[in-house]
Amino acid sequence: FLFLLHITSPRSHPDHFLTLSVYKPITNPCKTRSLNPEHHPGKICSLSLNMARAVVVLLSSLSLLLLVVTAQDQKIICEEGKEYTDCYAHCPPTCKNFSPPCPRICVEGCLCKKGTVVDETGKCVENESCCTGGNTTYYECGSDCGKACRNPRDPVEDCAQRCLPGCFCLPGYVPAARDSKRCVLPEDCPKY
Repeated sequence: FLFLLHITSPRSHPDHFLTLSVYKPITNPCKTRSLNPEHHPGKICSLSLNMARAVVVLLSSLSLLLLVVTAQDQKIICEEGKEYTDCYAHCPPTCKNFSPPCPRICVEGCLCKKGTVVDETGKCVENESCCTGGNTTYYECGSDCGKACRNPRDPVEDCAQRCLPGCFCLPGYVPAARDSKRCVLPEDCPKY
């Protein structure tokens, strides 16, 4: 027989907290009973809580106790302005790019709280504080298409209208140039 003690945090595995199991030979299959009554049947036999305590004491005294601790069990302390999440794409929104393209890979760690993004110094700041170009404000759903000061000799580019979070010109203002962070009144556009 092989004894195994597995401890998981309720946050990472709400279906079981402590399981002490005895693995029987393959010729003698058995049902699972976890110390959590909601655990579903499988192919492992679990011991009662009292017997589990006795085995833990015995194994501890013999220095043979093996604890399997998952990363979620280790308390992760997030810096101010960030919060822990067990699954996020590791491409956080920043002042330069509020919605960066990112592969769908699940990573554990600290992420800026909702309504904030990472600034140039690595700190979480309010979305609005990124809009420093003058006559700009943050919109959850804005468009980078539209009028802008431009040289009439520049070719007109097609623009796919889409909803993007970011810093955009205040109503009545236009970007001073294509991809400019500064917005001006149309009459203040440079003369070409």
